[in-house]
Amino acid sequence: MPLRSHSNQQPMKCNRKLLSDPLFLERTLVMNSLKNFVVDFLSREDGPTAVEYAVMLALIIVVCITAITALGSNANKTFTGVSTAIGSTSS
Repeated sequence: MPLRSHSNQQPMKCNRKLLSDPLFLERTLVMNSLKNFVVDFLSREDGPTAVEYAVMLALIIVVCITAITALGSNANKTFTGVSTAIGSTSS
């Protein structure tokens, strides 16, 4: 059973001893399953959808941090003003 390459479809020379090696066959099966997984993953749309959700989550977090920082600054100014007003009337 000759193996064929993808580029020119000519039979590749292969050592029969290599084909009977269990380690070679195991590695070939592992590489084929890895290739099938990558092809299947790229054909599905789960990966891009997850990336889109991650980007939206990152943007929401940035907006929340900005809003909390702005509210914190305004609250600090308010409490400082109240503290100054109370301090000047109690003296």
